[in-house]
This record gives sequence, C-alpha cells and structure tokens, in this order.
Amino acid sequence: MLTRRQFIHLTGAGLTAAAFPAWARELVTTGGDAFGSYWRLTMPRGADVPRAMAEVIEMIDGVFSPYRTDSDLSRVNRSQDTDWQPVPPEMARLLLKAADMARGSEGAFDPTVGPLVARYGFGPIAGGEGRFAGIDVAEGAMRKIAPDLTLDLCGVAKGRALDLMCEALEAAGIEDFLLDLGGEVAARGLNPAGRSWQVGVDVPGYPMTFGIMLEGGAVATSGSLSNGYRIGDRLFSHIIDPSSREPVETLVRSVSVLAPTAEIADAWATALMAVPMEKALDMAEANALDALILFDDGGALRPVATGAMPGVMLG
Repeated sequence: MLTRRQFIHLTGAGLTAAAFPAWARELVTTGGDAFGSYWRLTMPRGADVPRAMAEVIEMIDGVFSPYRTDSDLSRVNRSQDTDWQPVPPEMARLLLKAADMARGSEGAFDPTVGPLVARYGFGPIAGGEGRFAGIDVAEGAMRKIAPDLTLDLCGVAKGRALDLMCEALEAAGIEDFLLDLGGEVAARGLNPAGRSWQVGVDVPGYPMTFGIMLEGGAVATSGSLSNGYRIGDRLFSHIIDPSSREPVETLVRSVSVLAPTAEIADAWATALMAVPMEKALDMAEANALDALILFDDGGALRPVATGAMPGVMLG
C-alpha cells in the first residue's frame, strides 16, 4: 500500500481498463463512440447490452456538449439573460453537484472555467471569466449573475454518463462488468474467475504498471500529459489553476481518484490536478480520498497514494 510518505518506483500516467488475458475466453468486449472518444464494456459472455446505454450517451451529449450548438449547455452559454431560466432536470442536478464540488475543493473544481481553457487553445467555450459562485441553481432552473458567464461541465458530465450507463446495465440484470468510458472506468461484481476487476495506470515505454483493483465504484484520471503542449520549458495543460487563472504549473503529471460514483471521481481528479502538488495531497487527505498521484521526480514518474487506494505493482 502506497502512502504519502512511502514512495516506490512507478512509471505510469494513463488509465486503461483490461481483463487479464487468461480470462478472455470467458468474456465478451463491445463498445462504440461517445463524446468524441469511446466506450468499451467487458462482461461475461452471453449477456446483451441494453439499448439504454446508447440513450444515456445521446442524452448527456444533448444536454452538456459544448461542441453542439443545439445542446442545453450551449443555449445557456449563449444567453445573456440574468433572470432564472429553465434547464433540464439533469443539468440542474449536475450544477448542484458541481457547486458542491467547487465549494468542497476551494474552487479547484470550477464549472465556469471554460473561457480560460479556450484561451489556451483547449475547448470551444467563450465568454467572461466567471467564478463558480456566480451561479444560482433551483429545481429545474438556474441563473447567472453576469450575462457573459458560461458553464463548462466537462469535468463531471462524463462521470455522470458513466454512472447512468452502469445503472442501465444493472437494470438489465447484468451484475458483473467492467465499463470504460473514454478512460474513466467503473466496475460491478467480479470477473468470471471470481476475482476483482483490474485497471492499470501506465504510460507507453515504461516497464511498470500500477493495477487498481475494482469490485465496485469508479476510477477517473486527470493528467497534464495527454492534452497539452510545450512552449520553451513550460508545459501548457488544459487544466487551469484557479488561483493563477492560467494552466497549472505543477510536478504532478496524473491523478487517479477511486470513488463510489464516477461523477465524484471525475470531479475530484480534475480538482486535484488543478492545484500544486502539496495542496493536492493536503486536499486528498482532508477529504479522505482514495487517490493515486504521479509526479515528476527529476524526469522519472513516481507515485504517492492517499486513503486506501487498492492496488498492486505489475511487471
């Protein structure tokens, strides 16, 4: 078990989901496109994928996509109205969750950060530089204090989609599965060998992988390496530091959070990635998070874990 004070060699920075090859003959894997990425489901052979999975993807995309001009989020972002305006129940629910996460993370998770992300070449959201406190939410409605304030819920909407897809699978009577939605992974039950499902945190070209054991819940990863660019010696990431309002400058390269739901894991992974390393560790411990943080130590990636992150070292 890794702790904040026990460091071991680990070279990894990405989240992948996989069943061990020895079990492959007893499993079936299927998937498709979702949110400009993919979804991949591994489950015992013979089970049918419920149609509700595709309905969840379409609903979430139609409500929260910043790339679709006809989405509810785009409509709210175009609006210059500061009065209460109706929003779908799913948006109102997620806005309340986002506001709670913003307060709990001292603004490290910020659902109004979209224009700052776009300023550095990531994402399509334009508007004024808002703060999460500039949004009021009620049942089925929201309002913003400034007409040009915009919403960016990408840091939690995919997690919500993953949770709803899991609910669809469970409603169809599928009790054992591993579901990967664009690198965020949820699991239920056990694999056909009667063991926990396992996902791996790794990066191509490095010899070791950290395996996270999943019997339930979800794990989400946020990182600066997969979506960023360098100018000189500085790495510009799509993750915005709320204190500087600029791309985060940190030795942290990847954060994985294990939580009961994917939306919680998603939001906390984003928040911990958005602050300097020591603050990320303090925040993780203060909120009793099961987190794996990979940081750069002189050109090598090293890990530190908080909480009870269940894992094993793999060769």
